[in-house]
Amino acid sequence: MSESLMQAFAGNFVQVSGDSVRNSVVMALLMLLGSRPQDRFGLQLHPDLEYTILGFGVNDLHQLRNNRQVESYCEDLAQKIQNFDCRLSGVTVKPDKSEEAGRDTLRLLITARLADHDDVIGLSTDIRLIDGNCEIRETGGD
Repeated sequence: MSESLMQAFAGNFVQVSGDSVRNSVVMALLMLLGSRPQDRFGLQLHPDLEYTILGFGVNDLHQLRNNRQVESYCEDLAQKIQNFDCRLSGVTVKPDKSEEAGRDTLRLLITARLADHDDVIGLSTDIRLIDGNCEIRETGGD
């Protein structure tokens, strides 16, 4: 017979495997990439709201016109991941400039340390600029 919800809250927590944590991190990243911050609520006037649900999400990719803007987008994404996913620390996001991704795809290489597992997770994120489709693959923690 399975544990009741009350038993779980009483301290009989089920250990979560590393794979399910990694899958959950990927799902959270997909949610972040698919969300946009709510500028209409005045985040610029009230910067303290940036790390609330009003600031959840990243800016549109259509504004990225040059390498400096892509680097700024990566810095913003790394900060958002760090702030909105407490399971991760030491988050870095870098653009992959290899020709392999193609002209219509923004490929980002993301690394972070999983807090409870002391493992480094590496993700390759391909965002198709034409239709916004996103694919995330684990690449290891190099």
